[in-house]
Amino acid sequence: MIAPSGLDATILFADIGGSVRLYQEVGDAAGHQFVVESLDLMAQAIKAERGVLLRTVGDAALARFAHADEALRAAVAIQNAHHTSPLSVRVGFHAGPVIEDNGDVYGHAVNLAARIASFARVNEITTSGGTVKALSTQYQRRAALLKAGSAVRGMQDTVDIFRIDWQSTTDQSGQEAATRIATRLVTSDDEPSAEFVQLLKVHYAGQVWEIGSNRTSLTFGRTELADVCVLSDRASRNHAHIDFRQGQFTLTDTSTNGTYVQKNAQPAFVVQRETVVLDGRGYLGIGVEPDDSEQQQNLATCQFSIDFG
Repeated sequence: MIAPSGLDATILFADIGGSVRLYQEVGDAAGHQFVVESLDLMAQAIKAERGVLLRTVGDAALARFAHADEALRAAVAIQNAHHTSPLSVRVGFHAGPVIEDNGDVYGHAVNLAARIASFARVNEITTSGGTVKALSTQYQRRAALLKAGSAVRGMQDTVDIFRIDWQSTTDQSGQEAATRIATRLVTSDDEPSAEFVQLLKVHYAGQVWEIGSNRTSLTFGRTELADVCVLSDRASRNHAHIDFRQGQFTLTDTSTNGTYVQKNAQPAFVVQRETVVLDGRGYLGIGVEPDDSEQQQNLATCQFSIDFG
């Protein structure tokens, strides 16, 4: 049966990231079990939002929803469900006409949903400009343009790609959605000894912030709403955040210019729309390399250190 024209269905594509690394770290049997559990978490989230899980292929799941709002809520639920998982996922969804055949769907919208998901990094949700227009106003506010007029492989027309700020989307209980940002499997050997108190200290503009068991996150950005308001034109409004999860500190960059990390006297490297583990001590450059003296004068550099009390 050929579906009517218009926004007949919203197709969601969710893909596990980092499974190859996980298999290497924990072995085939344990890695496969984590993947199975991840796909099960996806299925539960899809079903909870009245979606239909069409198929799973390898490390990915394909689902159909009647409305774009349902797909967005399912995408957020999938990300939240992986908060305690060693695996991370990328999710994309797109609304458009589809062809139904024996309980499965085919067509341009299906292919485009998979392409849109490929623009997402792990722990991200992406969608198309047309689908944003189909969302309720409360969800449209969560969409930020990622790439305008992007050429999509295999497609003649360009597409505006949007990223959904799912970390600020509240669940049904009204609680702020949690972020799953671990970049590697944390084993018991990685946990600090119970007799120690682990703290990461951030020094910036004469102030000091401590992250640990009492305060588990710190945000950086040009906006005054950020915990660390960085007064630099190289900083994005919501530039990056540091989180303490499962005994480790991770830095996640969400900016345009990236975050430079220089730790333990090693050369600086840039993190852009990715997550890295912070250890030891060093400097963070908000949009610039930390050793750029001119930018240091423009308040674009923070110092960090991890201490055991």
